Amino acid sequence: MLAASHLAYRYGPRRWGLLDGHFSVGGPVVGVLGPTGAGKSTLLALLTAARTATSGTLLVSGLDPGERRQRRQLRSRLGFVPQSLSIHPRQTVGEFLAYVGWLRRVPAAGLGQAIADSLLATDLTELRDRPVRSLPAGTRHRLVLAQVLVNRPSLVVLDEPLVGLGPEQRAQFLARVAAMRDDGTTVVLATPLAADVAAVCTEVVVLAGGRTLFSGTTGALAGVGGRAADPPGPAPVLAGYHRLLAGAGAVAG
Repeated sequence: MLAASHLAYRYGPRRWGLLDGHFSVGGPVVGVLGPTGAGKSTLLALLTAARTATSGTLLVSGLDPGERRQRRQLRSRLGFVPQSLSIHPRQTVGEFLAYVGWLRRVPAAGLGQAIADSLLATDLTELRDRPVRSLPAGTRHRLVLAQVLVNRPSLVVLDEPLVGLGPEQRAQFLARVAAMRDDGTTVVLATPLAADVAAVCTEVVVLAGGRTLFSGTTGALAGVGGRAADPPGPAPVLAGYHRLLAGAGAVAG
């Protein structure tokens, strides 16, 4: 599903967001794990065709984001949640989703059903007519996930969507990610927390300093420097992750 070789992106003459991305992972939920500044958001920008690689190769679901025609195909198949998403506070939940559907060129004849399906999947049906400004933080995160589903994407990319959520809200959000996985949607989840990876991810790419430290199953990550776990728990995954970072001279954060 995701394959890269010597993938790199440079923001300027002296600033590299990604130095050496090298991985081949297949999902259905792929974690992109690493500390702050590891290159996670840069990698996701390349995966979603928001940026074009400076060098190296990248395939996403068999498509090359750097090639114009394939880039259009990829964008039509994916849903993306950035670290921050602007939502007009005076819109209702339904109005916001209708606007998103229009932006993503969902056919008018099917937009109503697409909105209903996304509301149902995120348990927001009864809040359709509520103004966005009246929603608590956890519910807004559900709305962010609902907007991803409006165009029925086959690939969903989430860039640290759990920032600012409490433990219960995090668990609820991850449960919805697991539900997408079970419905056949491929999910890429970027996070700085190994516990998130252990909760829902089947495979993982670990980044630090713009370089790939590891790519493979979550169980294999748990076994770094120890014994592989199947299924892996949070503690072994965290231990394996910390061993990788220590070996690279990086610090979790």
